[in-house]
Amino acid sequence: IDAINQRRDTIRTVMAAIIHKQPKFFNSEKRELSPMILKDIAEDLNLDISTISRVTNGKYVQLPFGIYELKEFFSEGIKSKDGELISPSPAGPLVSPYKNVRYQG
Repeated sequence: IDAINQRRDTIRTVMAAIIHKQPKFFNSEKRELSPMILKDIAEDLNLDISTISRVTNGKYVQLPFGIYELKEFFSEGIKSKDGELISPSPAGPLVSPYKNVRYQG
């Protein structure tokens, strides 16, 4: 049970760091991503890059505006014409095959 609790806490900590690093996505209706790599989060949290990779691989977050794979928040930056470092593509919500399924409990 301790391992499960530790895993849950790590996922929450990583998600909080992603939210902190991606304010244009979470605090704006534009949903723009800033360039961010696994190393950025690993350094912020003093964790190994492989830990961040495991925590984000195949994991999803449900937000009021869609469901996103955690890996979508990471990308290398590219320079725009004016020299600004931008993310190559904004994340889009997943189209869930379960979108019309309702829980009946």
